[in-house]
Amino acid sequence: MKKLIFLIAAGFALGVNAQTYSFSKSNEAYFSLSGATNLVSGNWATFEKRIKTPFTFKYWGVNLGDSIFLDDWGSLSLDKTFGEEITFLGEDMESRGIGKSSINYIVSGSSPNRILKFEYKNIGFDGNIPNLNDSASVQCWLYETSNILEYRYGPNRVQTTTWLDNGAYISIYNSDLTKFISVEGDPLNPTLNTTQASNVKSVTGMPINGTVYKFTPSTNTGINEPFAKIIVINNKISLPSSVVVNHISIYNTNGQLVSSQSKAEDTNLSNLNHGIYYIVISTNEGIISEKKFL
Repeated sequence: MKKLIFLIAAGFALGVNAQTYSFSKSNEAYFSLSGATNLVSGNWATFEKRIKTPFTFKYWGVNLGDSIFLDDWGSLSLDKTFGEEITFLGEDMESRGIGKSSINYIVSGSSPNRILKFEYKNIGFDGNIPNLNDSASVQCWLYETSNILEYRYGPNRVQTTTWLDNGAYISIYNSDLTKFISVEGDPLNPTLNTTQASNVKSVTGMPINGTVYKFTPSTNTGINEPFAKIIVINNKISLPSSVVVNHISIYNTNGQLVSSQSKAEDTNLSNLNHGIYYIVISTNEGIISEKKFL
Protein backbone atom coordinates (compact mmCIF):
# COMPACT_ATOMS: atom_id res chain seq x y z
CA MET A 1 0.00 0.00 0.00
CA LYS A 2 1.19 3.49 -0.81
CA LYS A 3 1.40 5.15 2.62
CA LEU A 4 -0.26 3.11 5.34
CA ILE A 5 2.46 0.54 5.97
CA PHE A 6 5.07 3.30 6.08
CA LEU A 7 3.07 5.19 8.67
CA ILE A 8 2.80 2.10 10.84
CA ALA A 9 6.53 1.46 10.69
CA ALA A 10 7.34 5.10 11.32
CA GLY A 11 5.56 5.28 14.68
CA PHE A 12 3.28 2.76 16.35
CA ALA A 13 0.79 4.63 18.56
CA LEU A 14 -0.89 3.23 21.65
CA GLY A 15 -4.30 2.88 23.25
CA VAL A 16 -6.88 0.51 24.66
CA ASN A 17 -9.30 -0.66 22.00
CA ALA A 18 -12.66 0.73 23.12
CA GLN A 19 -14.28 0.15 19.73
CA THR A 20 -14.12 -3.04 17.70
CA TYR A 21 -15.77 -4.41 14.56
CA SER A 22 -17.17 -7.76 13.57
CA PHE A 23 -16.51 -8.94 10.03
CA SER A 24 -18.80 -10.92 7.76
CA LYS A 25 -18.78 -12.03 4.12
CA SER A 26 -21.85 -12.50 1.95
CA ASN A 27 -22.91 -12.45 -1.69
CA GLU A 28 -25.38 -10.04 -3.29
CA ALA A 29 -26.00 -8.97 -6.86
CA TYR A 30 -23.85 -5.99 -7.83
CA PHE A 31 -25.50 -2.95 -9.43
CA SER A 32 -23.64 0.14 -10.62
CA LEU A 33 -24.75 3.40 -9.02
CA SER A 34 -27.54 5.17 -10.86
CA GLY A 35 -27.86 8.96 -10.81
CA ALA A 36 -24.55 9.36 -8.98
CA THR A 37 -22.33 12.45 -9.00
CA ASN A 38 -19.20 12.00 -11.06
CA LEU A 39 -15.94 13.01 -9.35
CA VAL A 40 -13.33 11.76 -11.81
CA SER A 41 -13.63 10.75 -15.46
CA GLY A 42 -11.63 11.14 -18.63
CA ASN A 43 -8.17 9.65 -19.06
CA TRP A 44 -6.73 9.91 -15.54
CA ALA A 45 -3.66 8.41 -13.89
CA THR A 46 -3.83 10.00 -10.43
CA PHE A 47 -6.37 11.95 -8.42
CA GLU A 48 -7.15 13.19 -4.92
CA LYS A 49 -10.70 14.37 -4.25
CA ARG A 50 -12.62 15.70 -1.26
CA ILE A 51 -16.37 15.62 -0.58
CA LYS A 52 -18.44 16.90 2.35
CA THR A 53 -19.74 14.18 4.64
CA PRO A 54 -23.56 14.31 4.38
CA PHE A 55 -24.32 12.91 7.84
CA THR A 56 -22.66 12.00 11.12
CA PHE A 57 -20.72 8.77 10.80
CA LYS A 58 -18.77 7.18 13.64
CA TYR A 59 -15.62 5.37 12.60
CA TRP A 60 -13.87 3.36 15.31
CA GLY A 61 -16.17 5.16 17.74
CA VAL A 62 -15.16 8.68 16.67
CA ASN A 63 -17.18 11.06 14.48
CA LEU A 64 -15.69 11.64 11.05
CA GLY A 65 -14.78 15.22 10.22
CA ASP A 66 -16.76 17.39 7.83
CA SER A 67 -15.02 15.87 4.78
CA ILE A 68 -13.83 12.56 3.42
CA PHE A 69 -11.07 12.14 0.86
CA LEU A 70 -10.68 9.76 -2.08
CA ASP A 71 -7.60 8.83 -4.10
CA ASP A 72 -6.42 6.63 -6.95
CA TRP A 73 -5.43 3.75 -4.68
CA GLY A 74 -8.98 2.55 -4.04
CA SER A 75 -9.31 4.03 -0.60
CA LEU A 76 -10.94 6.72 1.51
CA SER A 77 -9.02 8.90 3.95
CA LEU A 78 -10.16 10.72 7.07
CA ASP A 79 -8.24 13.92 6.29
CA LYS A 80 -6.15 15.55 3.59
CA THR A 81 -2.98 13.72 4.63
CA PHE A 82 -4.45 10.77 2.69
CA GLY A 83 -3.64 8.09 5.24
CA GLU A 84 -5.96 5.64 3.39
CA GLU A 85 -7.65 4.37 6.54
CA ILE A 86 -10.61 2.86 4.62
CA THR A 87 -9.11 0.67 1.90
CA PHE A 88 -11.13 -1.53 -0.45
CA LEU A 89 -8.56 -2.02 -3.24
CA GLY A 90 -5.23 -0.59 -2.12
CA GLU A 91 -3.73 -0.85 -5.60
CA ASP A 92 -2.29 1.81 -7.89
CA MET A 93 -5.11 2.44 -10.36
CA GLU A 94 -5.56 4.38 -13.56
CA SER A 95 -8.16 5.05 -16.23
CA ARG A 96 -8.69 2.51 -18.97
CA GLY A 97 -9.23 5.40 -21.36
CA ILE A 98 -11.49 8.37 -21.95
CA GLY A 99 -15.02 7.59 -20.83
CA LYS A 100 -14.14 4.06 -19.67
CA SER A 101 -13.37 4.54 -15.96
CA SER A 102 -15.16 6.82 -13.50
CA ILE A 103 -15.27 7.59 -9.79
CA ASN A 104 -18.78 8.40 -8.51
CA TYR A 105 -20.76 8.86 -5.32
CA ILE A 106 -24.37 9.20 -4.20
CA VAL A 107 -26.35 9.53 -0.97
CA SER A 108 -29.37 7.22 -0.98
CA GLY A 109 -32.29 6.83 1.42
CA SER A 110 -33.61 9.34 3.94
CA SER A 111 -32.48 10.42 7.42
CA PRO A 112 -31.69 8.70 9.75
CA ASN A 113 -31.02 5.75 7.45
CA ARG A 114 -29.03 7.24 4.61
CA ILE A 115 -26.14 5.48 2.87
CA LEU A 116 -23.14 7.25 1.37
CA LYS A 117 -22.03 5.14 -1.59
CA PHE A 118 -18.80 5.44 -3.57
CA GLU A 119 -18.06 3.53 -6.76
CA TYR A 120 -14.80 2.98 -8.60
CA LYS A 121 -16.18 1.77 -11.92
CA ASN A 122 -14.29 -0.25 -14.51
CA ILE A 123 -10.92 1.01 -13.34
CA GLY A 124 -7.58 -0.28 -14.58
CA PHE A 125 -4.28 -0.94 -12.82
CA ASP A 126 -0.89 0.70 -13.14
CA GLY A 127 0.96 -2.58 -13.71
CA ASN A 128 -1.37 -3.69 -16.50
CA ILE A 129 0.24 -5.57 -19.40
CA PRO A 130 -0.37 -3.64 -22.64
CA ASN A 131 -3.64 -4.61 -24.34
CA LEU A 132 -4.70 -6.88 -21.44
CA ASN A 133 -7.32 -4.35 -20.29
CA ASP A 134 -7.55 -5.60 -16.72
CA SER A 135 -10.43 -3.91 -14.92
CA ALA A 136 -12.49 -3.98 -11.74
CA SER A 137 -15.53 -2.31 -10.20
CA VAL A 138 -16.01 -1.85 -6.46
CA GLN A 139 -18.21 0.18 -4.13
CA CYS A 140 -17.79 1.37 -0.54
CA TRP A 141 -20.96 2.07 1.49
CA LEU A 142 -21.14 4.02 4.76
CA TYR A 143 -24.40 3.62 6.71
CA GLU A 144 -25.88 6.41 8.79
CA THR A 145 -26.88 5.53 12.39
CA SER A 146 -25.59 1.92 12.32
CA ASN A 147 -22.11 3.10 11.23
CA ILE A 148 -21.62 -0.08 9.21
CA LEU A 149 -19.07 -0.12 6.37
CA GLU A 150 -19.49 -2.38 3.37
CA TYR A 151 -17.13 -3.15 0.50
CA ARG A 152 -19.09 -4.44 -2.51
CA TYR A 153 -17.19 -6.03 -5.39
CA GLY A 154 -18.51 -6.13 -8.93
CA PRO A 155 -17.41 -7.54 -12.29
CA ASN A 156 -13.69 -7.78 -12.76
CA ARG A 157 -11.13 -9.05 -15.20
CA VAL A 158 -7.91 -9.15 -13.23
CA GLN A 159 -4.66 -11.02 -13.70
CA THR A 160 -2.91 -10.57 -10.36
CA THR A 161 0.58 -10.73 -11.88
CA THR A 162 -0.10 -7.31 -13.42
CA TRP A 163 -0.78 -5.59 -10.09
CA LEU A 164 1.87 -3.26 -8.76
CA ASP A 165 1.55 -4.57 -5.18
CA ASN A 166 0.68 -8.20 -6.03
CA GLY A 167 -2.92 -7.99 -4.91
CA ALA A 168 -5.65 -5.90 -3.36
CA TYR A 169 -5.15 -4.58 0.18
CA ILE A 170 -8.48 -4.61 2.01
CA SER A 171 -8.62 -3.09 5.48
CA ILE A 172 -9.97 -0.57 7.96
CA TYR A 173 -7.68 1.46 10.24
CA ASN A 174 -8.46 4.05 12.86
CA SER A 175 -7.03 7.55 12.54
CA ASP A 176 -3.85 6.99 14.55
CA LEU A 177 -3.29 3.43 13.27
CA THR A 178 -3.57 1.80 16.70
CA LYS A 179 -6.51 -0.38 15.65
CA PHE A 180 -7.12 -2.20 12.39
CA ILE A 181 -8.61 -5.16 10.56
CA SER A 182 -6.78 -6.38 7.47
CA VAL A 183 -8.58 -8.91 5.23
CA GLU A 184 -5.96 -11.30 3.87
CA GLY A 185 -5.44 -14.58 2.01
CA ASP A 186 -8.11 -16.31 -0.05
CA PRO A 187 -10.85 -13.74 -0.81
CA LEU A 188 -13.44 -16.55 -0.77
CA ASN A 189 -12.43 -17.56 2.75
CA PRO A 190 -10.31 -14.69 4.09
CA THR A 191 -8.37 -14.50 7.32
CA LEU A 192 -8.35 -11.39 9.52
CA ASN A 193 -5.16 -9.77 10.72
CA THR A 194 -5.75 -7.56 13.77
CA THR A 195 -2.37 -7.84 15.50
CA GLN A 196 0.48 -8.04 12.95
CA ALA A 197 0.69 -4.35 12.11
CA SER A 198 4.10 -4.62 10.47
CA ASN A 199 3.14 -7.63 8.36
CA VAL A 200 -0.04 -6.61 6.55
CA LYS A 201 -0.68 -8.72 3.44
CA SER A 202 -2.95 -8.51 0.41
CA VAL A 203 -5.63 -10.95 -0.63
CA THR A 204 -4.45 -13.53 -3.13
CA GLY A 205 -6.98 -12.62 -5.80
CA MET A 206 -9.75 -10.18 -6.59
CA PRO A 207 -13.02 -10.89 -4.70
CA ILE A 208 -15.51 -12.36 -7.15
CA ASN A 209 -18.49 -10.47 -8.54
CA GLY A 210 -21.15 -10.11 -5.83
CA THR A 211 -18.82 -10.41 -2.84
CA VAL A 212 -19.76 -8.16 0.11
CA TYR A 213 -17.38 -7.59 3.02
CA LYS A 214 -19.16 -5.99 5.98
CA PHE A 215 -17.58 -4.33 9.03
CA THR A 216 -20.14 -3.89 11.82
CA PRO A 217 -19.28 -1.81 14.92
CA SER A 218 -19.34 -3.83 18.11
CA THR A 219 -21.15 -2.66 21.23
CA ASN A 220 -18.18 -4.00 23.18
CA THR A 221 -16.67 -1.12 25.13
CA GLY A 222 -13.28 -2.78 25.45
CA ILE A 223 -11.32 -4.06 28.40
CA ASN A 224 -11.65 -1.82 31.44
CA GLU A 225 -9.28 -1.40 34.35
CA PRO A 226 -7.65 -3.30 35.88
CA PHE A 227 -7.63 -5.72 32.95
CA ALA A 228 -6.04 -3.20 30.57
CA LYS A 229 -2.78 -3.19 32.52
CA ILE A 230 0.12 -5.26 31.19
CA ILE A 231 2.45 -6.44 33.96
CA VAL A 232 5.91 -7.91 33.38
CA ILE A 233 7.16 -10.36 36.02
CA ASN A 234 10.44 -12.29 35.66
CA ASN A 235 10.68 -11.39 31.97
CA LYS A 236 7.22 -12.76 31.24
CA ILE A 237 3.94 -10.94 30.55
CA SER A 238 1.38 -11.40 33.31
CA LEU A 239 -2.36 -10.85 32.84
CA PRO A 240 -5.44 -11.67 34.94
CA SER A 241 -6.72 -15.21 34.35
CA SER A 242 -10.05 -13.77 33.15
CA VAL A 243 -8.38 -12.27 30.06
CA VAL A 244 -8.50 -14.67 27.11
CA VAL A 245 -5.40 -13.98 25.00
CA ASN A 246 -5.49 -14.61 21.25
CA HIS A 247 -2.10 -13.20 20.30
CA ILE A 248 0.76 -11.13 21.69
CA SER A 249 2.97 -8.95 19.49
CA ILE A 250 5.92 -6.86 20.63
CA TYR A 251 7.34 -4.07 18.44
CA ASN A 252 10.45 -1.93 18.77
CA THR A 253 10.37 1.84 18.31
CA ASN A 254 10.91 1.41 14.54
CA GLY A 255 7.67 -0.55 14.28
CA GLN A 256 9.51 -3.85 13.71
CA LEU A 257 7.96 -7.02 15.14
CA VAL A 258 10.48 -8.52 17.58
CA SER A 259 8.35 -11.13 19.34
CA SER A 260 5.14 -13.00 18.54
CA GLN A 261 3.39 -15.45 20.88
CA SER A 262 -0.06 -16.94 21.38
CA LYS A 263 0.19 -17.25 25.17
CA ALA A 264 1.39 -14.86 27.86
CA GLU A 265 3.28 -17.62 29.66
CA ASP A 266 5.30 -18.32 26.50
CA THR A 267 6.81 -14.83 26.38
CA ASN A 268 10.52 -14.50 27.19
CA LEU A 269 11.53 -10.86 27.31
CA SER A 270 15.07 -11.60 28.50
CA ASN A 271 16.11 -12.02 24.85
CA LEU A 272 15.35 -8.37 24.09
CA ASN A 273 17.87 -5.56 24.41
CA HIS A 274 16.99 -3.03 27.10
CA GLY A 275 14.86 -0.27 25.69
CA ILE A 276 11.34 0.91 24.89
CA TYR A 277 8.90 -1.54 23.29
CA TYR A 278 5.23 -1.57 22.34
CA ILE A 279 3.27 -4.57 23.57
CA VAL A 280 0.02 -5.30 21.67
CA ILE A 281 -2.27 -8.04 22.99
CA SER A 282 -5.33 -9.25 21.11
CA THR A 283 -8.02 -10.65 23.42
CA ASN A 284 -11.60 -11.80 23.11
CA GLU A 285 -12.71 -8.40 24.45
CA GLY A 286 -10.51 -6.16 22.35
CA ILE A 287 -6.90 -5.06 21.99
CA ILE A 288 -4.66 -3.86 24.82
CA SER A 289 -1.51 -1.93 23.90
CA GLU A 290 1.09 -0.39 26.18
CA LYS A 291 4.49 1.24 25.95
CA LYS A 292 7.01 -0.48 28.22
CA PHE A 293 10.66 -0.10 29.08
CA LEU A 294 12.09 -3.61 29.17
